[in-house]
Amino acid sequence: MHASHDCGAPPAHRPPHAVGPEQVSYALITPAGGLLVRVAEGRAVPDDWGGLYQEALWAAVAAAVDPYRGLVNGVGLGHGLRAKVADVSPAAAASVPDLYPPNPVSWAMLTTLGAPADRWHGTVAITADEDDDGLTGPLGERQLRLIEHAYRDARRPLR
Repeated sequence: MHASHDCGAPPAHRPPHAVGPEQVSYALITPAGGLLVRVAEGRAVPDDWGGLYQEALWAAVAAAVDPYRGLVNGVGLGHGLRAKVADVSPAAAASVPDLYPPNPVSWAMLTTLGAPADRWHGTVAITADEDDDGLTGPLGERQLRLIEHAYRDARRPLR
């Protein structure tokens, strides 16, 4: 007897032409000084301009970094890392500190990881850099260790 297998349609949550990593890990630095590692769907589909876009990943990052407006900017770091910060000026953040509280742990961490010295507000995300196809992969073990080391240094009391 000959058996045939019908794989059926792809799952509804993943378009049939999705590419890239199944899941992407990223780190969050909260204004209260917490360091969290999160995972989001990493598959990408072509956008209106033909580039690849990781909709679920960037929606998750925007919801964590700027849940009020969803506006996020990228800041280049070293070590194949990139920070995602709320797209809000220091003056605007100061005018609504309950929405965009200062995040002093991220100030120290991002400087250690290669960002220019600045004062960041709200939750800050750290992701891996994009590859040549414009896709962001999960943080690697070495990158996670660098992030954890920068976090420990940022939390260390001044002597």
